[in-house]
Amino acid sequence: MPLERETDESPVSRSPSRAELASTEVPLNDRCILTVAPKKRGRRADTSGKSRDAILEAALQIVCEKGAGALTIEAVAERAGFSKGGVLYNFPTKEKLTQGMVEREVARFSCMLETERLKQGDCPSPTLAALVEVAETWIKSNETGPRGILLTHVSAPDLCEPFLAHKERLREEMIRETGHLARAMLIWTSLEGLLMSYAHGVMRFNTSELTIYFKELRELVRSPFLTEEN
Repeated sequence: MPLERETDESPVSRSPSRAELASTEVPLNDRCILTVAPKKRGRRADTSGKSRDAILEAALQIVCEKGAGALTIEAVAERAGFSKGGVLYNFPTKEKLTQGMVEREVARFSCMLETERLKQGDCPSPTLAALVEVAETWIKSNETGPRGILLTHVSAPDLCEPFLAHKERLREEMIRETGHLARAMLIWTSLEGLLMSYAHGVMRFNTSELTIYFKELRELVRSPFLTEEN
């Protein structure tokens, strides 16, 4: 009678899956199991909007705190909690990173401005009225965008082209709305000067004084000043 061939029923050895490696259960005794998680590493390449935004926010913080000269891929990776490769995957060069930072701040400012402008339909210049509101919000909430753009422009003026293009669009909108660029500029340059001193860290107005200033500007942009004939 032929002998039956024995089969090896032991499981085939294989490498553990990522899911299995996510945590390891180590029995301490019959009632207690210790779950050991692997050591965390810096986040790697990720093209999601949240990851790019986290990297750009870290870059802005570094520029505002330490100056544009302190902006490096390594510094951003450490601040954002990414690996260096993860940052480079999203922004292959420091120039791309800086440009992305500027474009992000311009996009944020533009979005806030457009939202406010839709609320100012009864104003002779909705654009100027929106600028007053956004400037007050940025200054009183201590936004870092203006300082970041200023410091970037000093070290890499060519990378601030999106910001300058945005200003040109604002200028064209004011001319279209008022027909009096000089009068619009009196208000616009006042706001620009305030934002510039804020970005430089040399503004010396308290909250009460700023409130009065913006109240006066609101009344001015809604007065016949921008539209009346000479």
